[in-house]
Amino acid sequence: MPATPLLLTFWLVLFGTIFRDLIMALLIKWFGSRISIGDLELDEDLESYFRVIDIHDKNWSVKEEENCRNVLNMRILNDYTLSKFKGTETGTKTMKGVHSYDILANPLYLDDFQYFSSDLADRSKYIIDDDSDEENDNA
Repeated sequence: MPATPLLLTFWLVLFGTIFRDLIMALLIKWFGSRISIGDLELDEDLESYFRVIDIHDKNWSVKEEENCRNVLNMRILNDYTLSKFKGTETGTKTMKGVHSYDILANPLYLDDFQYFSSDLADRSKYIIDDDSDEENDNA
């Protein structure tokens, strides 16, 4: 009988899927307006995304994009986003923490992968590889 919990879970999910409208109607009847699904309103009083990113994060994003375009011949950001990073002034309030879903924007992963970001001055001096070609150190 080790599969009994799986069987019970299957029947519970099937029952909930079939009768979800009835279950929701009963929950609203019993709990009234105290139940709310999907009506979450956040008021963080922030400006647009490009104005709340601090100058360090903006420079990091621009340098990473320029490195990808020049060295790797590929794009991460579209031209509009890149121009917004370059041309938008930073506002009075800035975002805290990691500013994007780029895994290398997170300092914890940056250290784990031993990655030297493109905004680092003299980046090629920090990169040590096994070949004698010094031109590929910025890739």
